[in-house]
Amino acid sequence: MLTPDYLLHVADDAVKLYAKLENAIIKDIVRRLKSTNFEMTESAKFQIQIAQEARYAI
Repeated sequence: MLTPDYLLHVADDAVKLYAKLENAIIKDIVRRLKSTNFEMTESAKFQIQIAQEARYAI
């Protein structure tokens, strides 16, 4: 049987990985915007759209 403590922490690693991915995407969007003097590129638009669909806080 699964213990309450196990169930409480079973998703911790997945949550950490998801947060790391979210940060990487945000950093890449910012990098793209900075390289174009903050003009929106098609790549940045696409990344923002995908992030919003994934419910990231962008």
